[in-house]
Amino acid sequence: MSETKSAPQNFGLAIAFVAPGFLGFVALSYFSPMASDWLQAASKEDQGVGVFLFVLLGSIALGIVISGIRALLIDRLLHSKLMRGWKVSQPSIQWDKMDDQKREALNTLIEGFYRYYQFYSNSLIALLLLLVARLCGDSNPLLSWWSCAALLIVGVCLFWSARDSYRKYCEATVKLFN
Repeated sequence: MSETKSAPQNFGLAIAFVAPGFLGFVALSYFSPMASDWLQAASKEDQGVGVFLFVLLGSIALGIVISGIRALLIDRLLHSKLMRGWKVSQPSIQWDKMDDQKREALNTLIEGFYRYYQFYSNSLIALLLLLVARLCGDSNPLLSWWSCAALLIVGVCLFWSARDSYRKYCEATVKLFN
């Protein structure tokens, strides 16, 4: 098996972790002067590569932490009885039936559906963290009612988009191994 990754896999990892991680980094900046300084330095025109790399690495690290929180909360919620008719059945990958063709198909399913699920659900968690950080910050004015309504709509859209992508991934994975 080749050790190289294709461009779509790298893009999938970037959308799954870096973008939500950056939202988490912004949330962290409300409490950490160092994170706030890095964000301010990264926004300047004459910033160096070092600042960019610090923010990128911080975003990746926070994206992975956010993904862990997502796995504990949203994954479990989607499989729980609380979802009633909207519950998603968890697939079981039958590793004993795995061959090169199924491995390639599974990787396609991961990149085509699961990475988007990770993006939507990780972004939802990051958005919630950002909202909590903003509300808990000392010098931040309260959000207007329309800002709260917009955040609620975005949050609901992220949740249902996540559920839809995860459902498609699970259904296709079950078909792959049947």
